[in-house]
Amino acid sequence: MKNNNYLVRRREIAYLAVITLLVAFSSPLTAQTESARDDAEMRACVDRALPEVSMRQLLTVIVTGGSGRSRETTRSLQWKRFEDGFSRALIRIIAPVNESGLAVLLKEREGIEPTIYMYTPELQRTRRVGGGAISGSIMGTDISYEDFTHFMKIIKSNGYTYLEDQEIDGYPVYVLETIPDDSRSAYSAIRTYMDQALCLPIKTEFFGLNGSLDKELSVDREQVKPIGNRQIPHRTMMVNHKNDTYSEFLVDEVEVDPDLRDSIFSKAELRRGHRGG
Repeated sequence: MKNNNYLVRRREIAYLAVITLLVAFSSPLTAQTESARDDAEMRACVDRALPEVSMRQLLTVIVTGGSGRSRETTRSLQWKRFEDGFSRALIRIIAPVNESGLAVLLKEREGIEPTIYMYTPELQRTRRVGGGAISGSIMGTDISYEDFTHFMKIIKSNGYTYLEDQEIDGYPVYVLETIPDDSRSAYSAIRTYMDQALCLPIKTEFFGLNGSLDKELSVDREQVKPIGNRQIPHRTMMVNHKNDTYSEFLVDEVEVDPDLRDSIFSKAELRRGHRGG
């Protein structure tokens, strides 16, 4: 099914909520109407999982290899949803000095593979990353381009199955399962556990083609902080069970829905170095 843009999605959610209320007050509450109500609440919660328009973050990223040795970098992340409903993200390393300036631009599109551009300061050159890059690591972390794209598009995608609710650490969660339909995907299924109170993907499991649990992304619930009308995780961990490695993402600064100019998310911006929006 083709993705609709963000404004259309908001109208669909509102319409579904109104229909659910009409049914609930006009007839006895049955299992079917309860399910419809839950589905409407779940979709509205998913819709709040990211800021409405944009976000800017400064992060400390700690990558720990199989040997136990860690590497720490400071990175900026700027993200924006465009009028066509697709998102773009610019990620740049700003410390240490010997890695500063390395940047990646991701442009979401149909399917699981975003359009990817990388700028390498040593070569002073921007190149498009293609081919089998979707399973490749983003700047040495345990998050691949496909993983990142999953989170960029889940809030406006209907391509998931709503499974039975569960609890994680005593908190109720919605469970959403995505079955990738692209033969290039590294996964047979992606299962997202959406915290019903925080409306955040508190845990995400990535299952390999053989059904094994290859990766697990988890949010530290105690490090979730309200910023504006959104709940923002300040500590997130991606564990790669296949490689016995993990990456930790610590948010140092965050702005929700800042005014980011569109030109930030362009190839030309990759060459200009780290600067604000």
